[in-house]
Order: sequence, then C-alpha cells, then structure tokens
Amino acid sequence: SQSGTQTAALYFCGAEPSKSDKTESWNGTAWTELAETNEVKTKVAGFGTQTLAMVAGGLVPPQTANAEQWDGSSWTEVGNLNTERSNLAGAGFTNAYGMVFGGDAPPDPQDTVELWNGSSWTEIADLATARKNLSGAGAGVAALCIGGENPGGNLANTEEWTNPSVTKTLTVS
Repeated sequence: SQSGTQTAALYFCGAEPSKSDKTESWNGTAWTELAETNEVKTKVAGFGTQTLAMVAGGLVPPQTANAEQWDGSSWTEVGNLNTERSNLAGAGFTNAYGMVFGGDAPPDPQDTVELWNGSSWTEIADLATARKNLSGAGAGVAALCIGGENPGGNLANTEEWTNPSVTKTLTVS
C-alpha cells in the first residue's frame, strides 16, 4: 500500500504474488529502504503521509485485523480493526485520523467502514455496495471508495463519504 504525495511517498507491505514487511520512502528521485512493518503481509489498506502513515488489515494468511502506525522512522502496533479482512482500501491524511472500507473476509466481500480516531477503530455506516479489490482516496472526513469487485463482477461505481458535522463549544475567558 502507499501514502504521501508525488515527491514524498511511502510504500509498505507487499503486493501479489508475494507478501512483505518492507517499507520504502520516495523523495521524488529515488527509493530508500526504511524500517520494516511488524507483520509480513499483503493486500493491506494504507493512508497518511510519508512521515505519518497507517497500515491496517491484510493477508498474512489468513486475513488479519492488525494495524500499525508509522511515525517517520518506525512502525508501532496499535488497536486492531473490528473486522479481519484483506483487499480493503483506506483514506486519510495522517496516522491520527482516517478510515478503511470494504475488503475480503471470505466467503463474501465486505461493506464494512471503520474510522480511526488516533487511538481506536469504530465501525460506522456501511458502503452501499460490498466490494473487495477497491481503491480509496481522500482525507478520512471526505473520502471516495472507487471501483472494486464482488460476486456480480467488476464495479465501476464510486461512493462518497462525508463525515457528519461535529459541533464544538469554544469557551473564551
């Protein structure tokens, strides 16, 4: 999976046909190998930046609910997802707030959406269409679930998530 921008990216874990614990950083010109994740896996969800990233779920095998945070130099295990799954997607600009959605928890694709608040995962509203092998984009408070597949075949639809408004009270003294 990956996080970051065109000139400051982070790539972690493996892609089919193999799994990996590798983490590499891209500076716009070259790749640099960094500290490994704590778990060797593939088909994970990721979100964040080159220095503040999150990896969640994946295939060890079997599917896992494990999640890890990247602080720019090392991975730390954090609270597990509520649902073990692989082939899921993520969205978020930092390891302190983001979401993962969809995925594969055989025998069926998932519609589950989980929100990370910096310390724990909470299941929130489900996707309209269960899917695996999908893509995600956005900030976590406003995200897109793109494509994927389910038993009906490949999906071309996109779903949009907008976090409900949060009311805060400001006290000035």
